[in-house]
Amino acid sequence: MKHLSKLAIMTICLIITALFTSACGGGGKSTPPSYPYYTDDSNLTLTDSLNADNIATADIFYSVDNIAKSSDEDQEILKAEPTANDKTKFKLPDNIDIANVKIKAIITYDSEGNFLDYFSSYDGVIAENGIFNINFENENGDFGGGTGTEADPYLISQPRHFVNINKKDDQGTYLYLDKYFKQDKNLDFTHLTGLKIVKAEDDKDITIETTNEKAPFYNEGHGLTPIGEIDENYDEYYFAGTYEGNDKTIDGIMFVNTPKYQIGLFTGFDNVNIQNLTIGENSIIFIDENNENYSNDNLYLGVLVSYTNNSTIKNCTNNAKIIVKNIEITTNDLHYSYINGIMACGEGIITNCTNNGNITIDKGKFDCLYANGIGGSLFSYSSDESATLDTCTNNGDITITNNINSIIDDNLYLKVSGIISDIEDGEIKNCTNNGNIIVSNNSNLWLYSGGIIAMAYTVNITSCTNKRNIIISNNTITNNTLDCYITAYGVAYITNNSNTKISGCTNEGTITVTDNAEDYLIDQGELYNED
Repeated sequence: MKHLSKLAIMTICLIITALFTSACGGGGKSTPPSYPYYTDDSNLTLTDSLNADNIATADIFYSVDNIAKSSDEDQEILKAEPTANDKTKFKLPDNIDIANVKIKAIITYDSEGNFLDYFSSYDGVIAENGIFNINFENENGDFGGGTGTEADPYLISQPRHFVNINKKDDQGTYLYLDKYFKQDKNLDFTHLTGLKIVKAEDDKDITIETTNEKAPFYNEGHGLTPIGEIDENYDEYYFAGTYEGNDKTIDGIMFVNTPKYQIGLFTGFDNVNIQNLTIGENSIIFIDENNENYSNDNLYLGVLVSYTNNSTIKNCTNNAKIIVKNIEITTNDLHYSYINGIMACGEGIITNCTNNGNITIDKGKFDCLYANGIGGSLFSYSSDESATLDTCTNNGDITITNNINSIIDDNLYLKVSGIISDIEDGEIKNCTNNGNIIVSNNSNLWLYSGGIIAMAYTVNITSCTNKRNIIISNNTITNNTLDCYITAYGVAYITNNSNTKISGCTNEGTITVTDNAEDYLIDQGELYNED
């Protein structure tokens, strides 16, 4: 329960602050390697597979060069059976020109339809003479090697190794949350979650198919399960080890209406070091009106992690987009919604992290909403370790449209920025925003917006630059008894009586506040206000 008390304290601090004052994006994206080719032979051969004798069927995802294939939706899926005398061999259809085939993924199953193993072409290995070496590495048990110590970390070589971090014993006790891990290969969860984007004309008009129950990590249409959890008794089981990403990528992750209010690759960090990890661009977090969990609770969403306690995040990049639409998170009690590119909120230090994913929030109803490229609220966890954001970059656009602030009282708000909503007793330095911030057609806003930080309160801001545009337009007020604010600054809005210091910061973007209800109290400027 210790984090809940901290969240309660955090909530009180945010309310006091309010009383004092009345994410596929731009550059820097990784490009998945090309898929392997199979030539000279009509057999796809799996060699060195310790599971070969157990393989009964396989799903082989492939496309053909001489047939126009524009997207994953157009690829072919071969339901294949291995040959009787050699279960490492699968015959491709006779009408397929083997010289032009690209194998994207292979999922193998036993005779009862249970998932055995998976290989994707993400590593870009090229087959020769129709033979492709795949080593499922099952001799190493739950992981690809190692013993889980600092000197000998568990190796994460395949998607199932990463999922096994969540493994429990027969008594329901987590086995690995406090261990050391090192990722030694790129991972690709495409095809494994059972989810597929079948319509994506833009980030607001998107449909995800959730009916492929045979996929190993289908989870009733929700896709992946975050590592760790807060259970029904509000007991916390956060990742408390170390994860060395080793400059590798995890791609194809999909969270769709995840039935937990803390959403991300990891539910939470407790005294964690995580570094050198990239979330691939074929990834998405998607929440819509079909969710069953968020109406009566807070929402803590960060692509990498939801809540951080005493943790350090270094050299991590998010390329996943976030889409939240048609949801309601409001009751008679106060609720907070954090929707951010790297982390939702918490305590710690974030260094050299980048968000490339667009964040789109449309047609929702919220109490307090935080939407930022890097994170929501960041707090110091000791007098010796200040909350710090250092050399972080946002390249994703943040678009907030057609939402309603429920307005339980006068102190509810939307905080939006390229980098972070707010920091208590800390510093921001060397950070850059390259993403547009668009807030339009919303109702009853109490809005704090800035290219770098939405609300600056007891924070030092040094050598930060906003390079893109802030556009606040066509927002309305439906409750004329309220005073509604709009603040928009290139770097930061500074609260009254603040101890904030700003130096060496620049704004290269434009700030446009137009066609909003005339009753809005508007406060805007090039860099920051002078309070």
